Amino acid sequence: MIIATPEKQSPTPAPPEASPSADDRPYVLASMAAACAAMLGLLLVAVMQHFFPAIISAPLPGFLLGLLPFQLMAGGAAALTLRARVSGQSLWTALGLPDSLILSRAMLGRVLSQLLVLYPALVAINLAVIAVSEHFGWPMPEQTLTQYARQDCGAAFWIIAALGVVLVAPVCEELLFRQVIFRSVRYFSPRHAGLWTALFFSLFHGLPQYAPALFILGLILQRAHSEGGLAQAIVLHSVFNLISLLLIVLKFAYAPGG
Repeated sequence: MIIATPEKQSPTPAPPEASPSADDRPYVLASMAAACAAMLGLLLVAVMQHFFPAIISAPLPGFLLGLLPFQLMAGGAAALTLRARVSGQSLWTALGLPDSLILSRAMLGRVLSQLLVLYPALVAINLAVIAVSEHFGWPMPEQTLTQYARQDCGAAFWIIAALGVVLVAPVCEELLFRQVIFRSVRYFSPRHAGLWTALFFSLFHGLPQYAPALFILGLILQRAHSEGGLAQAIVLHSVFNLISLLLIVLKFAYAPGG
């Protein structure tokens, strides 16, 4: 159970954002392992789509398969590599996970303030991208969950989708980007590691038109990581995904004929 409590006077400092060391070297290998696992995952998805198109076109198998390459296989490969390469500390510590699941009120306040900045900024950016896309005649692809919302997927699908979007994806992506990839990039470029990590985060989603908004999201998640460690980044990412999911569901639930 996650409980909000008053923050202590001497909180554990967040990990420094620009202080590379030899300790970052195992994360370079972990990033390479994650990249290989992601490519293998994409290959498996392509094979499944080729041989079992009817199964993959169904909402639930399609959604679960979408989590396979990056969130599950890449994150798992990175964790296994760190377990083999990092010595002197537990895998939990190497992944940057907090010692306690108790969240301070100060952290929740920071998450709320970041959300209040994040949503208006992303709405403005997406509106600008839509306007530019319409001007040049570029297609604006729908996000996967929006496509599913147009179908009658049933309550079971949305429960599993909520778990994937609100829990699995934020935890796996923040472990992968804010911890593994950030520290591997920091090993080579300490001053710009946060920018590179946010760029990789935006490209990783594979939606070019949404890349500007995802880049800003990546920067704010990186800021959350610098303020409150991985826990704050995961909480911010989870709440952001939850609000986005609710907006999609409510939009189609109350649409005419919905």
